[in-house]
Amino acid sequence: MLNIFVGGSGATTSFIVDGSELSHWGVSVNNFNVITVTKTGEAKFVKRVYGAKSATVTFQTYHYNCEELENLGYYLENAVQLFRNAEGPTDSINILGHSNVGNAIVRWLETYTPNYINEIVTAATPYNGKAVTVKQTGFVKEVMADKDRIKYNSVHVFVARDDRYNTFPSTIANDGTIAEDSALCGSLVFPGSVTVCNNQNHGTIMWSPEVINVVKKWF
Repeated sequence: MLNIFVGGSGATTSFIVDGSELSHWGVSVNNFNVITVTKTGEAKFVKRVYGAKSATVTFQTYHYNCEELENLGYYLENAVQLFRNAEGPTDSINILGHSNVGNAIVRWLETYTPNYINEIVTAATPYNGKAVTVKQTGFVKEVMADKDRIKYNSVHVFVARDDRYNTFPSTIANDGTIAEDSALCGSLVFPGSVTVCNNQNHGTIMWSPEVINVVKKWF
């Protein structure tokens, strides 16, 4: 089994391996390969740990907006195949995406329909493709219309909520970065898979009890 952790927009190659999440998960940084994907879609190892069954993936493009999702699905496919070919061409994978890269994972699933998925986790993903909106965007409408292609048995959509943040007007529940309504659109993509993590912000959700309970089983 391979584990792939994908960082959202602005994430650098230190994503996960800087120790913040790992200390809560009880996992050593020495268990991780590090993969980056260039702006032209080339996936390459920044750090290669032979025999290690986990890898982080980050993209050198920083916007991750709706218009870029087509490319990001392709970029993610290149990263996944690079890692599988190196460490387990026949292995199933667990994949976790933080923030708006969850939408890239959805596009990847929809486009490539991989049959080697064991478990999918997204954390604090604005499934509407925007940080704050209660309207269904073109992206989420398209995915809903095509969701028969992204039916997987084990999917966890974790939504962060922390009422202490005032990033948006007080009437809009949020995690300090995205509105809860946008994240809850995950229920339109993966029905029955949403869990709200209370008192967690956009970053700390990665070591919330709910996420830890899933991810620790991967190691």
